[in-house]
Amino acid sequence: MRRPYIVIVSLIVLLSLGWTGYWFWIRSRLIVEIERWTEARRAEGYEITDAGRSIGGFPARLEILVEQPRVSQAPFWTWSTDRLRVFIQPWNLTRIIMDLGFSQTVEWSDTGGPRRLVVTGDRALSSAQFARDGNLLAAALDLTRPILTEDGMGEMRAERAQVHLRANHGESTDRPAGSYGVAVKLENARLPATAATPLGSDIALLSIVSTLPPPLPPIDRRRLADWRDAGGVVDVDRLDLSWGPLEGSANGTLALDREMRPLFSFGTELRGFNQTVDVYANAGLLRPNQASGLKMVLTALAKPDAKGRQTAQLPITGQDGRLYIGPLGVANLPPLFPRD
Repeated sequence: MRRPYIVIVSLIVLLSLGWTGYWFWIRSRLIVEIERWTEARRAEGYEITDAGRSIGGFPARLEILVEQPRVSQAPFWTWSTDRLRVFIQPWNLTRIIMDLGFSQTVEWSDTGGPRRLVVTGDRALSSAQFARDGNLLAAALDLTRPILTEDGMGEMRAERAQVHLRANHGESTDRPAGSYGVAVKLENARLPATAATPLGSDIALLSIVSTLPPPLPPIDRRRLADWRDAGGVVDVDRLDLSWGPLEGSANGTLALDREMRPLFSFGTELRGFNQTVDVYANAGLLRPNQASGLKMVLTALAKPDAKGRQTAQLPITGQDGRLYIGPLGVANLPPLFPRD
């Protein structure tokens, strides 16, 4: 009668020993791969430092703890945080989850001098999914109640901010190889007091779904002109906005002109347009004749949507440094960066 129990106990012991050996083998491989990845990034010009690393989490997971990580691409930008935690399941090594800590700091320079942005909040999580050959399939960033503070600019808050990235590998004609699908969602955001926008400081919703075809836009301003000259464009598949009295959706393309000003063409569906025009007129940003003409055009174009709301469909374009709503030029569009 004791033999079955001996067999069961023996199997449990063998499985435990096998799992322990597997876990520590994966741990040793991670140490090697982390060093290899770090050296490869350094060879590409990145500076990567930290104050110490450790790997624990036995037996259910692998948990990599990095103290005071810092990544920079001098002289363009630097990112740092107090503590980074990375979680990997031993049975699914192609997916990682990261706890980025409660405080992130991003530093960069432009013609105005050094700039510094600090991001704090309740939680900052990120994840990434890789193919077996190591190519990135998808990534995500999820910030809960983030607070963004830039020196001299005040605070920007939100209930939640999410970014989703999908690498395309030629799965279809609208997902060409080398392109990326990007989705950004901002909920219940409050702009800093220095923004002083006519529509107010509260944005209930901003959602953007876009496709970045190659060449991809660079992350530093010095290379934006090269990206523009190479035909760089962002395809905005859908944009949804709820800001003050204005609600609407749009889709179109976005690029930069020779003066580094936004160059775009969007088809839009707008609601709350008359109230929005009144807000801009009361702020002195539209002359009375502009406001009345714009309201006449929008009212004439408006039709009830599926929910019975009056919705105007019209193009909004940016060209030669001017913003046009339909045929009416209503505002100037300055360059993204001041002239050097």
